[in-house]
Amino acid sequence: DALGNAHLLGTLLAQHGVVAIPPEILGHMLPFFIKAAPAVICNGDPPFSIWEHPPRVGRIPPHRTDAGSFLLAECYGCANHTLIKDVDGLYEADPKTDPKAAFIKDITVMELKARKLPTLPFDRVLIDLLACARQVKQFQIINGLKPHLLVPALRGEHVGTIVRKDAAD
Repeated sequence: DALGNAHLLGTLLAQHGVVAIPPEILGHMLPFFIKAAPAVICNGDPPFSIWEHPPRVGRIPPHRTDAGSFLLAECYGCANHTLIKDVDGLYEADPKTDPKAAFIKDITVMELKARKLPTLPFDRVLIDLLACARQVKQFQIINGLKPHLLVPALRGEHVGTIVRKDAAD
């Protein structure tokens, strides 16, 4: 689960002064920890606690860690957001089942909706969240199995797929 992963990562990076904070104190203590530590880790689950928006179909909640981390980026005024996945970015089809699937380097929300891709490497609700966002203008999907891509991505370099807010928004 996301909370367990955050604690595990925090434990592994504690020797470098990195702290993992639980969701209950995120809103209150994040500014303090950002000032005091070289990095802060929190899980990406939205803080719904008791109630979660019910899914339209099935039982899987629509707002998972991708949505939660995006909403945090929006709340803190970030212009960009990076999703670390196990694929290089967005493809026309699932590259694990279709090795010939075409890679999509850059796409807007409108273009992505028009393509109606059967699978996405992120929570589908991110498409609507990005369309309505005021601060976040784009998010990038990078391959976490290629750690050399992380620093360039965080510098703002294009190393995966960038999904952009439509120009008119």
